[in-house]
Amino acid sequence: MVERLGPFSYLIDAATSSTICPEDLPRLIAVYGASLISAGLREGDRVLIGCSLSPSSTLVYLGALYAGLVAVPVEDRAVRASATMLVEATGAKAVWTETGLRGGEPHKGSILCLQGDLAKDLPKMMPPAACVASDLAALMATSGSTGVPRFVMVSHGNLIANTEAIIRSQRLASDERAMLILQ
Repeated sequence: MVERLGPFSYLIDAATSSTICPEDLPRLIAVYGASLISAGLREGDRVLIGCSLSPSSTLVYLGALYAGLVAVPVEDRAVRASATMLVEATGAKAVWTETGLRGGEPHKGSILCLQGDLAKDLPKMMPPAACVASDLAALMATSGSTGVPRFVMVSHGNLIANTEAIIRSQRLASDERAMLILQ
């Protein structure tokens, strides 16, 4: 994944105009991945990510993929409101939110709860996890008609094929920037 980033792969926060440049983005993705592993997660573990419109939630998502974890991105408010139910539904071993969970941790501490900037302690760098196209990369929540989300298993190959299809259908060139809302 990181090796596919090009010279125009910026991560821009539209609300604040803060920008992570292409020279720093691969390192930050690797650092976030290493932070998740050094916190005690192992390849294949599922991590519930409270997504907001922030660079941090994007870096946690990409870092999880880099580390061979299974990313479970869910809108931040939903994680805060229903963390225990979401952990049970997904089998997540960890929950990450930008500012932490209100009202305590799900499962009374048996779930690893992480928050905020994972790059602040700068763990030792690590290479990307070895994965094949059929390996599970993410669980994506569906809206569901019952009000309770269901989760679709998405492989690394699915993510690559979907990204390539978007690039082709939108005729995106390597010097263009596409808006990505990870929520």
